Amino acid sequence: MIAERSGARVSAGYWFDPQRTMGIEAHFFILNPNSTGFAASSNGNPILARPFVDATTGLPAAQLIAFPGFTAGSVAINDTSRLLGAGTDYRMELCRSCAIGSVSGLLGYRFLRLRDSLVFSSTNVPIGVNFISGTTIAVTDQFDTTSSFHGLDLGLTGDIANGPWKLTWLAKLAIGGTFTKVGINGATVATVPGVGVVAGSGGFYALPTNMGSFDNSRFAVAPELAANVSYQISNNLRAFAGYSVIWWTGLVRPSGAMDTTINPTQLPPGALAGPARPQIQFNTTDYWIQGFNVGVAYNY
Repeated sequence: MIAERSGARVSAGYWFDPQRTMGIEAHFFILNPNSTGFAASSNGNPILARPFVDATTGLPAAQLIAFPGFTAGSVAINDTSRLLGAGTDYRMELCRSCAIGSVSGLLGYRFLRLRDSLVFSSTNVPIGVNFISGTTIAVTDQFDTTSSFHGLDLGLTGDIANGPWKLTWLAKLAIGGTFTKVGINGATVATVPGVGVVAGSGGFYALPTNMGSFDNSRFAVAPELAANVSYQISNNLRAFAGYSVIWWTGLVRPSGAMDTTINPTQLPPGALAGPARPQIQFNTTDYWIQGFNVGVAYNY
């Protein structure tokens, strides 16, 4: 899935010598939270249902949310994502007059963090003699993941100048690990006229066998490529525009933590009988970050 969002990136540096051959630089970026959602309601037509694999039979099945003559209901799904990154590098000039201009080596530290939250919620009103009229059943499943990357950053950067114009390029590879925390929680609340509210532990995809907090870590890499074209406005002021891309491996996101094989015997208010499913999953994915940037740089 591709999501467009705005953000900000700030970089700062300091030269250790007048010739600007050695220095240190730091950078930080953050993207605005991204939220996507889906919602639907039905009086029974069209049919609304949650798909799953029944752990007791091994066959595909579905839990009905809205079905003609049986239940009316609604469903909502919301996914929120937040991303930021930071790092610092020691920079040393390797070649000032190479065939492609000046080239410097980079050695430093890279940090990335992605927080995701996926919430499924539904409300249904059963129809039939087996239920008191007006009974409502609300089910909520929530999957939260926080993936953090820590790594050694190695790379090259350089400039190609032509009059007031300059092309600045960057190629880096961060080698380290992705550390993920997963939180799974679910709840079922039934409101019965004349009886009251009855709450149960567990929703549908989040049940006692997979609810809780879990940790996962694995080797990961985060390469980065960037190019900027700039124009020298004055001795100290330069305007620039460019493009950058970061590829991050080894993340566990909410969909990768979900298990869609479910033992329906433990659906509230039931008790588990048979296979203990769902279970926590650690299916990983890669994450691409692409950005276009414009700005000004002031040197002093």
